[in-house]
Amino acid sequence: MARILFTIFIAIVALMALATALTTATANLANGVAFAAASTALLTSQCITGFMVLVAIVAGIGLGFGVANFLAMRNAEKLRQQIRQIPQTGDQRSFGQEQPVTGYLPDPVTRLPSMYLPVERTAQAEETEDTLFKNWGW
Repeated sequence: MARILFTIFIAIVALMALATALTTATANLANGVAFAAASTALLTSQCITGFMVLVAIVAGIGLGFGVANFLAMRNAEKLRQQIRQIPQTGDQRSFGQEQPVTGYLPDPVTRLPSMYLPVERTAQAEETEDTLFKNWGW
């Protein structure tokens, strides 16, 4: 009878050990699944963040080009309006007008004052010029 009780005790201990091992394995598996889900969520969020940064860069470039184009068109329209205000040759308003109108280029016959400074050439300057183009194949 003691032998039967001992065998039942060993069987109960073995079943309890197996149940504990099964519970631990189940907990570890659930923990692994949770870590995998967390890692997947983290990787997904990082990929989405990278994609959104790329979208923001592309949108910023597009917006920048759009603003630059708008400003260029606005400046061109202002320039066209200024040109329209300048009287053209043969225009009725330009007859008898003596004062120069801003926006015109100077008369090509008129020379602007120029001042020429004499440059003294020395041996040092010629030597410098020679070393500048040395070994260029000239």
